[in-house]
Amino acid sequence: TGADEEVGGATGAKFLAETVGIQPEFLIVLDGQKPEHISLGAKGVWFTEITFTSLLHKGGHGSRPVDYSANRLARNLLNGLDTFYPWEELTDSPKGTTVNDGVWKGGTVINKIAEQATLELDIRVAREEDRQLAKKHMYETAKQIVLDPLHKIYGKELPVTVISGIQEKEGKEVYEVGIVDKETAKGYTVVSVMTTAEVPVYTIDRTNKKIIRCYEIVEEVTGKSPKINDKDT
Repeated sequence: TGADEEVGGATGAKFLAETVGIQPEFLIVLDGQKPEHISLGAKGVWFTEITFTSLLHKGGHGSRPVDYSANRLARNLLNGLDTFYPWEELTDSPKGTTVNDGVWKGGTVINKIAEQATLELDIRVAREEDRQLAKKHMYETAKQIVLDPLHKIYGKELPVTVISGIQEKEGKEVYEVGIVDKETAKGYTVVSVMTTAEVPVYTIDRTNKKIIRCYEIVEEVTGKSPKINDKDT
């Protein structure tokens, strides 16, 4: 069994696997649920750290359309993701993808646009194919929030070229959206989406003999028939 939690849980299963060499078929995680409640799976995890740089004019006071802050880009990204994953529809569902904006940092003083901003998102998926769809939505939205303000200010013909793509940095997947000035050929990255951690969707067959025995033990100890969920929220 393990008592690992979401934050700082590195002394249970991780310790046993790396130090003792135990590679179990499954773990019993005592995660604060009622004793008659057994979940045979959990959503997959995609943690991302997204950095934004102010678009167009730098160091402005936010009083002109071209003073497009990094914080505004971060807000637009979240609004865009909300169109795919509206939070109010996912409050009690293990089926849908959820997006939690756990950390948001940006700006240094109140009377200037934020030149840098950072979002850290916790995205949970019920199926592995949903992970790929979430990445597609994320990357498309990241590019769109750069294109939209550029077109609103400059119209159809842009003075810059928008470039985007996935690369690997220090073993981590990074998707970047940047702009390059057509005259000077100078450019910079506007949005960078870095994958900081991924955990696969986890499920175990309820016909597994050890799961059946675990079920029997809980029933014997509590006197109640456990409720079994195929996947926890």
